[in-house]
Amino acid sequence: MYGAGIDIGGTFTKIALVSPDGHVVKSHRVNTVPEAGAESALVGLRPVVEEMSRAAGLPYPPPLGCGVGIPGTVDYKTGWLTESGPLKWVNVALRELAERVLGCHVAVDTDANAGALADLYWGCARESWDLIYVTWGTGIGAGLVFDRKLYHSHGGAVCNLGHAPADPASTRTCYCGCQGCLEIETGGKAMVDQARTRLLAGEESMLKDLGEEITPEHIAQAAGHGDRFASEILNRAGMLMARVLAVVMPILNPDTIVFGGGVSRCFPLIRASFDRELEARAPDFTRRSIRIVQSSFGGNAGALGSATLVMKQ
Repeated sequence: MYGAGIDIGGTFTKIALVSPDGHVVKSHRVNTVPEAGAESALVGLRPVVEEMSRAAGLPYPPPLGCGVGIPGTVDYKTGWLTESGPLKWVNVALRELAERVLGCHVAVDTDANAGALADLYWGCARESWDLIYVTWGTGIGAGLVFDRKLYHSHGGAVCNLGHAPADPASTRTCYCGCQGCLEIETGGKAMVDQARTRLLAGEESMLKDLGEEITPEHIAQAAGHGDRFASEILNRAGMLMARVLAVVMPILNPDTIVFGGGVSRCFPLIRASFDRELEARAPDFTRRSIRIVQSSFGGNAGALGSATLVMKQ
């Protein structure tokens, strides 16, 4: 018995075959091609999941079904995707489409909620009761857990953390229509765009020869080697993330904040700037008792959590 998890991100789509006890039997990653549309993307993923199943000696379709995590506004109950900004998909009957293409029972939710489930059941949040899970990748989102249950709101638009105001002085306009959102300032794509713009303006960095090939991983590697330019980009991101969470923490008072997603692997490099800002802006009563940790599964939490979604929810 196993379930499949598909985590559709703005840059990569990650797939995992998962046993009922949370063991990842097989995993794989492919490039996301959002411009092809939701149906073409899912049609392209079915043979990938079939081949993974064959290679693992497992039947297809997955007996326990398939979970799909996606950035955006998703109604968990109806399976309707209202909008995914990073993918530019609008008004998609995602669960119905996925069940038809994949040939199995499907559950859909946001990538942040899926990531939260991975750590809640199998990882660093197994002892947590009230949790904010921040998925930090190409874009930024958050999943909320209260009393060890995922919180879903009307229309699936709860905790779009990436669209909280982060920098009131910024003139960068997000696809949501606002300026200075956390995602447009600190998401993986945003950091790469800022690096390219500043390098084109003549700033010095060991990144300058990469041109259009710069990735968040390159920025982190450069910062790790003492590159001041790269460190400035990461430290600003850490500071703005802390500024937004400092507003959320006294309202929700979670016992744990977990960072997952690809960019979260940079967290050790920005922890100092993050902690300084949080100490300055978050009240003592919520800051003293909170654990702030990285996901046990890094950028793979979404795929594991998507499988958990269909098996446990």
